[in-house]
Amino acid sequence: MKPKEFTITETAGQLNVTRQYVYKKLDELKDEIEPFIILKNNVKYLKPEGIGILRDNIKNTGTKLNVNTIADIEKDSKIKNALDTNNSLTDQIINNYEGQIKYLKDELSKKDEVYNGFISDLKERITHFEKESLEKNKLLENMQVLLKDQKLLTEQTEKKKFWNFWKK
Repeated sequence: MKPKEFTITETAGQLNVTRQYVYKKLDELKDEIEPFIILKNNVKYLKPEGIGILRDNIKNTGTKLNVNTIADIEKDSKIKNALDTNNSLTDQIINNYEGQIKYLKDELSKKDEVYNGFISDLKERITHFEKESLEKNKLLENMQVLLKDQKLLTEQTEKKKFWNFWKK
C-alpha cells in the first residue's frame, strides 16, 4: 500500500502551525527534506517521512515556536476584539434597519388603508353611476316610446282632419 502524501495545508494542520511556517521550514531544511517533496500540478505534497523531519525540527526549536504562538495569540485577541467591535456595530446597524423597516411597514399599512378607502369610495361611486345610468336609459326608452305614441297620435289627428275636410 502506497503511503499517503499530504498537502502543505494538511501538514500545517497536523503540526498545528501555519502554512507560511511550513514553507519557511521547507526552505530552511531544503537539502534534508527535498527527497520527500512531490510536486503534482504545481502543488507541493509531503511524504510522511518529510512530515517527521519537520516535526522533529519544530520540537528542537520549541522556544521559537512558543514566541510565535504568543504573537499569534496576541494577534488573535486583537482580531477577536476587532471582530467584537465590528459585531457590536453590525448589531447597531441591524437594529437601526429593523427600526426603519418597522416604520416603513407602518407607513405602508397606513397608505394601504387610505388606498382601500379610495377604492371602496370609487366602487360606491361606480355602483351609483351605474344605477343612475340604468335609470336614465329607462327614462330615455320611456321618452322614445312617448315620442312614438305622440307621433302616432299626431298622424291620426291629421288623418282625421283630412277626412274631416271631405266631410264638410
